[in-house]
Order: sequence, then C-alpha cells, then structure tokens
Amino acid sequence: MDPSPLPVFKSSPWRAIQNVISTPNWVGNVLWLSLTALASSIFIGYIGVFGYGAELIKRRAGRPENPPVDIDSERLGDYFSQGIWAFLVFMVAQVVASIIILVPIALIVGVIAAVAAATNEEALVGGTVILMIPIVFLVSVGLYLAVTPFLIRAMVCQDFAKSFDLGWCLGFARLMAGEMIGSGIIFALLGAAIMLIGYLALCVGAIPASGIVVGGYVNLLAQWYEIYLSKGGIPAADPEADDIVEASVVS
Repeated sequence: MDPSPLPVFKSSPWRAIQNVISTPNWVGNVLWLSLTALASSIFIGYIGVFGYGAELIKRRAGRPENPPVDIDSERLGDYFSQGIWAFLVFMVAQVVASIIILVPIALIVGVIAAVAAATNEEALVGGTVILMIPIVFLVSVGLYLAVTPFLIRAMVCQDFAKSFDLGWCLGFARLMAGEMIGSGIIFALLGAAIMLIGYLALCVGAIPASGIVVGGYVNLLAQWYEIYLSKGGIPAADPEADDIVEASVVS
C-alpha cells in the first residue's frame, strides 16, 4: 500500500537556527560546528558539516514535529565519512554551474567593455557597471538554486554518480524554487545579524556565531528535503535499499 501523503509545511529559518542551540548539548553542538567552520578553508570543515547534514536528513530532523539532533562526539568519524560524497558533489556542481552561468555573462560584459573602449563612451561603461549589480544578484541566486538539489541528493543517497540525476534535481528545483529563495533570503539576513553580534562581542564571538549559522544552514537543508517530499517529490533514495534515508514514510 502506498504511504499516506505527508502534510505540507513551510520552512522556518529561525527554527533551523534554534535546532542548534535549543538542545541539552547545545554547547557541544556550537563548539564542534565552530571548529568545522574554521576548518572550511582546508575543506575538512565542509565534509564534517555536510556529513552532519546527512545525519539530520536520516533522523528526519527537518520535520517540525521531530526533535533537534545533537552532535554525538562518538560519531564524528561517521559524519566525515557521510560528508565526503556530498562535498565532492558540491564542488563539481559549483564548477559546472559557474561555467554554464558565468561564461556567457563574461562574454557579454567583455564585448560591452571592448565597444566602450573603442568608442570612448564613458556613459556606456557607467551603464554597464550599474547593469552588473542586478546581474550579479541573479547569478548568485542561479548558482544557489542550481547547486542545492545536487547537494541534498548527495547527502541522501551517499553516491557520487547517483547524485547527478539531472531529472531529479530539476524536479526538486521546480517544486522548491520559491521556498528556497524566500527562506534562503530570510536565513541570510538572520545569519548576517548573528555574525554581526558575534563581531561586536570583541570579534571573538564571531567563532561560535559562525558555528550557529553553519548548523542552521544544514538544518534548513533538511527542512527543504522534507517539504519536497510533502509536496509529492520523488525520494532521492530507494526506501527498500540500504541508503541513508527511508524517505517515503514518517518514522
């Protein structure tokens, strides 16, 4: 018998952040996430964070009725092993999406700049600079929408090749574009406010602030996957297989 439809709900950026700091082990959560944020420059941090995100999806932490998930210090190795494929998929998807989106824009800007230089039209240069502001914003949104489905799928299915299912990722983007843009903007504003508070605390507070923001981000990804399922989306993993998520049935 087919599973009953899941109730549709809205994502909550604030709940995503609360999930990091509203548990008995919130100090440990923030400490570990802060270390991964600091280590992101050498890639290890990304792997650990994405592995924790995979655990959140496995535990169905994105659903509002389920409790937040603490970081288990005895399972740090599991988080890193779960995050390797997600990190690799994230990097490849970013490069490919950047080439597809940025190369045509760079060519257009280059042509405009060449024309402006040849004709000595300063107004054309100024107009190009002004035009680039909304273009940069739209490109950022485009990259964000393009990469996120691949990252979430990689967290779920834990397989590099399976993560690049273009049909599934396009279906995810179609169902979730509005949700991701709306709650993504709100989360970005909340994250900026948290980081500002951290910097005001003698700058030292920026370290735990970054951990809270990073943890909130992967909690938000878990919410988006659950909302996608509740809208009738196809699970990224076979519920009968030995994958990371039993994605069709509320546990």
